[in-house]
Amino acid sequence: MESSALKIEMIDVEPCVKKLVFEVPVERVDEEKEVAYRELSKSVTIPGFRKGHVPKRLLEQKYHKNVMGDVARKLIEEAYREGLEKNSLKPAGEPTVDDVNLEEKKPLTFTATVEIFPNIELVDFSGWTLTRKIKTVPDKEMDDILKHYQQEQSWFEPVVRDVVEEGDYPIIDYSASKEDGTLVEHFAGRNKQIEISSEGMLGDFQAGIIGMKKGEEKEFDVKLPKEFPIADMSDTMIRFKVKVHEIKKKVTPEINNELVKTISKFETVDEFKADLRKQLEKRNREMAENDLYESLIDKLIEENKFDLPKKTVERQAMMISNREEHKLKIQGFKPGEEGRDPEKIHDKHRKSAERILREEVILATFAKDKNLEVTKEDIDRQVASMAKSMKQSVEKVYELIKESGQGLDGLTHHAFREKALNAILENITIEDENIEDLNAK
Repeated sequence: MESSALKIEMIDVEPCVKKLVFEVPVERVDEEKEVAYRELSKSVTIPGFRKGHVPKRLLEQKYHKNVMGDVARKLIEEAYREGLEKNSLKPAGEPTVDDVNLEEKKPLTFTATVEIFPNIELVDFSGWTLTRKIKTVPDKEMDDILKHYQQEQSWFEPVVRDVVEEGDYPIIDYSASKEDGTLVEHFAGRNKQIEISSEGMLGDFQAGIIGMKKGEEKEFDVKLPKEFPIADMSDTMIRFKVKVHEIKKKVTPEINNELVKTISKFETVDEFKADLRKQLEKRNREMAENDLYESLIDKLIEENKFDLPKKTVERQAMMISNREEHKLKIQGFKPGEEGRDPEKIHDKHRKSAERILREEVILATFAKDKNLEVTKEDIDRQVASMAKSMKQSVEKVYELIKESGQGLDGLTHHAFREKALNAILENITIEDENIEDLNAK
């Protein structure tokens, strides 16, 4: 289709929304109809005529409406693509096509309203300074990790007494019902081992088991706290029925060289701690690098102001909402059960969507200005990193990606983001600062 023959008028509807008005010349319409009828003649069967030799007038009598519809769809698609290219538009979604008019011996006319990503000019960031904050590794974190391994090597032994005490690990059957007698599926189990601690959200339930004897059955009431995560059960009186089968205690080994030999390749606690510190320092460095990326994105968004397509923002927010709902369902929650304000949640997801889209526009603009593209080597590095963390060969990871059916889109996006951000950081002054992890105290 020659651009000189196609008439295109562009109208600004609102920021990031354009309306394209098209007029496809009648000569092009007639040419496309001839092609359509020729192709149709090759495929249809009409008594008395061989395929490919059916008179056009018979085809027009029988298939005129279908042909006109196919011709309109093909010409609309071609004209729309040319309209985007001619006006340098980056669509943010599918267009809304209206006012389609196709009559015999007349041009095809239609309009296409489309949201677009804005064309922006990035501010100069060469004089910026950002701080990479690297957390130190506190002794407490080292100790906590060792205690975790210590607990993993623990075992359970029967107690010599017959009464449950704080800190025990009895094996019980339990069930629960509301005041109207309705069973609560969330609280039901047979031969379950639990830790007895009168603290925490279910502390009153566990406190009710203290003093029970082996083989004893007991019913008691517990009022769930207001902050209980299932909305229709918070601040509710629940009747529990419990039977104690066995009473056990946890036996924990000492933290010494013998424990270290059991849990690692090292011979001594000091060797284990030295290696652990290296791993944690590497982790903190990687976390600091990710935080630096986020700080850079925040700064880029703050300094580059532009409009976003509204419907595209809403679509992105809906995708975020759907992912979060899916996670909640996996955790056993039904919509609304988590007790959160839907309006506040939507506002939060909309802000997240805006941030994602602003980042995409900014990085795409930078990449275009610098002719930055993702190469096969970039993808190979991503796969090699995955292979290392998964303890698999690169070939095996590529095989797993192929089997997943998801392709390399996710890896390509990650590689592009990392490459673009690193290229921007090369033009920025980075100052390192070691900080304490206040949460580790």
